[in-house]
Amino acid sequence: VKYSPNGNIIWENIYGPASSERYIPSSLCVDDSGNVYSTGTDSFQTINQSAATIKYNSSGVQQWLKKSGSYYGINNMVDDDNNIYVQGTDDIVKYNSAGNVLLNFSLTGTFLSATFQFFHMDNNKNMYVAGTGLVSGNEAYILKKYDSTGVFKWEKNYNPSTGYDYLLATEIDDSANVYMTGTMDNLTPANRRYATVKFDSAGNQKWSVVHPSAEAFANDIAADKNHNIYVLGRILNGSFFDYTIVKYDINGVQQWTAVYDSAVTFSFPTSYIAVDTLNNIFITCAKRT
Repeated sequence: VKYSPNGNIIWENIYGPASSERYIPSSLCVDDSGNVYSTGTDSFQTINQSAATIKYNSSGVQQWLKKSGSYYGINNMVDDDNNIYVQGTDDIVKYNSAGNVLLNFSLTGTFLSATFQFFHMDNNKNMYVAGTGLVSGNEAYILKKYDSTGVFKWEKNYNPSTGYDYLLATEIDDSANVYMTGTMDNLTPANRRYATVKFDSAGNQKWSVVHPSAEAFANDIAADKNHNIYVLGRILNGSFFDYTIVKYDINGVQQWTAVYDSAVTFSFPTSYIAVDTLNNIFITCAKRT
């Protein structure tokens, strides 16, 4: 659905060629000409399921539909040349604006059991995928880098606990530093904590930090123009969870903590954080009223 600046619907386009088929969207991007690209998973009763990307022009008319070899479509983004990158469970495909395949490569490397939920691109069109995967029998954060031609460069993992560490959010800054945050879980509630790590563009770990509060779950992460990092999550306070923002400086040193009392009692609500050009911080989250 396309809305005007005043919030009025301009057009609507519904994709679903047959009642037995389903399309589950997962990512959306827009190019400089107002063309819209929707990526998701297209399936026929789970038979022949694949990642699918649909292009609509600025008037909402479907231009093309392309499918790739991945079982699920997860992320998409557009570059400065209006090429489209689609990241699925198993591969990354680059299309030009006409829908022709320019690049198609598999997500190779050691940690093939990883589930890659996050996709970023730096100013040189290097690509980064991140997710959670097994390292020596434990769940860990996984990060992989590919160059602009799809050549595998390196992979890194972060496994701060002796239990399970779940990656829940990532961010990339304008210097191609990649930040990952999630929950470090030593299999007991008292040992669940935020765990955040920074890697530079060469794959060097620059710093890592674990927030000391127990029963804590990270949700999202954002960077400002000065490379300060803001981690948003939930920390148990009695019978309720408080949304908590933790700010770290460029070296990973904690600067402050801000708490928003939402009075939620469930442990896995979604929440998101964003930072504007003036370094104001915005969050959206559940609140019990």
